Amino acid sequence: MIEVNVNSYVSLDEANTYFSERLGADYWSTLDDEQKEKALITATKKIDRLPFIGCKQNPAQPLQFPRFYYNSCCCNLQIADIPQQLKDAVCEEALTELQYLEANSEDVFNNAQTGSYQSLKLGDASITYGSSNSANQAGQTNYKGIMSQNAADLLQGLIKVGFNMASPIFTEVY
Repeated sequence: MIEVNVNSYVSLDEANTYFSERLGADYWSTLDDEQKEKALITATKKIDRLPFIGCKQNPAQPLQFPRFYYNSCCCNLQIADIPQQLKDAVCEEALTELQYLEANSEDVFNNAQTGSYQSLKLGDASITYGSSNSANQAGQTNYKGIMSQNAADLLQGLIKVGFNMASPIFTEVY
C-alpha cells in the first residue's frame, strides 16, 4: 500500500490524474489499483537511488526528498519539497516498467532492471537497454536503472552532474 513520503512520492490519485491528462497513457486505466501502487513504489525506489543535488532535510526520512540545497544564484540554503517534475518522473517510470513487463516475461524484465541485457528483439519490435554510449550520442540522458527516457528528461536539474572546484565550499553544479 502506498504511503506518500514513506515509500512513494506519488499517491494513486495523483498518478491517475497525471495519466488522465497524458496522451498515450490509456494502458494505465486498464490496470488494477494494486498493480499501479506496486509500480509507483518500485519506480520511487529506483529513482530514489539517484545522486540528487543537496542532502536530505532530515537524515532519518525514508526518501531523498524533501532536501536542502545550496542555490549559488542567491547564495543561500533552500528547502526543496517534492518537485512536481520528480512526481511526474515517478509516474513515467512506473508506466514504462508496466508496459515493458506486459510485453516481456518477468525474467526478461528483471534482467533488464539489472542491466544484464543490452538489447532485446521480439518480432518486429526491439529495445536497447543499458547502453549509455548510444544514449549519450543521441543527446539523451541515461541514468542507471531508469527505463523511461521521459522520466530521465524530467529528472534533469535534480541530479548531480559535477562540482564547482574553484569554490572552497563544494557546491553542486546543475
